Amino acid sequence: MHLPQNAPENIPNKSKNLPRIEGMESLRSMAALMIIIFHMVVLSNMSIPKFLHDAVISFGYGVPLFYTLSGFVLSYGYINKLNGRNQVINFYIKRYFRIAPLFYFMIPVWIISSKIIYDNSFSLSEIILNYSLLFGLVPGKHESIVWAGWSIGVEILFYLLFPIISALICNIRSSIIAIIMTIFISSAFFISTKTMNMGSYPYMNIITHLPSFLCGMLAFFIWERTNFIRSIKIGATLLIITLVATLAIIYIPFVKGALLVLAEMRMELYIWSFLFTMLILSICFWPNLFIVNKISTGMGKISFSLYLLHPLIIVLLQNTYFKVKESLENEVLSFFACSFLTIAAVTLVAKLSFHLIEVPSMKYGKKIAKL
Repeated sequence: MHLPQNAPENIPNKSKNLPRIEGMESLRSMAALMIIIFHMVVLSNMSIPKFLHDAVISFGYGVPLFYTLSGFVLSYGYINKLNGRNQVINFYIKRYFRIAPLFYFMIPVWIISSKIIYDNSFSLSEIILNYSLLFGLVPGKHESIVWAGWSIGVEILFYLLFPIISALICNIRSSIIAIIMTIFISSAFFISTKTMNMGSYPYMNIITHLPSFLCGMLAFFIWERTNFIRSIKIGATLLIITLVATLAIIYIPFVKGALLVLAEMRMELYIWSFLFTMLILSICFWPNLFIVNKISTGMGKISFSLYLLHPLIIVLLQNTYFKVKESLENEVLSFFACSFLTIAAVTLVAKLSFHLIEVPSMKYGKKIAKL
């Protein structure tokens, strides 16, 4: 999604090949696992060891990590490559078939599950709104029929805006200016909507999360400026800084307190986004085996299925969690046992949905785009 006019000379054009990207699938798997563990604890009201509590709660920022990754990957794949009408249309087709089919499949699954488990029903207008993928624009309906589907409503809006955004933001300078501007706009929007009794909408909307996407774009422009070099020294330094800052945010009382104050304006979200920017860059410079390996890459490929399927599986495992806790009688052991069980179950089902729904859909989308 772009039409850049004054792109810097070092931006590769369509005929040039970018270096092979490594590690983004691994970071996707990290984001998916963070969200799975977070929802396992929150949805089941699970008691967890005190030393793990703040870390697990911070796993809720897996969604902004997904958004930052999305900004990076779209920039990597499409910057300076959406200069014509056909290119933009093909972009939309591919993005649509990447997300819509599995999401559409999950709508009736959740309609039936919600009726059976919670005796909840949905109106025809709600169902149509969800199939339009535009529910993220409607406060009160933004959370979607599909649990955790709110983030898809935000993601699809970013896809729609990306050609325009990429036409305006095509280098480090413009991305930094855009990030600063959108942080102030997003923070003001969050504060104002919070006073309007709009439930979760102040957080679950495109305006609040736009800076995270832009941080991903910034990561791409920074890596591009270095001519896509590999450097263990730079990568390791960025990774260490990210890890130290993350541990400080989670465990140092003064830092935690400062972040709680910033959270009133939703500013803590953007601090996490900056950390994710450094994490992405660390992997660009140094795709180390601690993070980038066959297991994490494999999990990353099915991360979309992991994300959309995990809430239902967690709901279905509620009684099992209780039995595990009763039999082990130890918070630490039961937490890790439930985590392993949840990840294993979600992964098994996600692999099936990836091969049966996602892969055929993506292939079909590519075929349509070539017509």
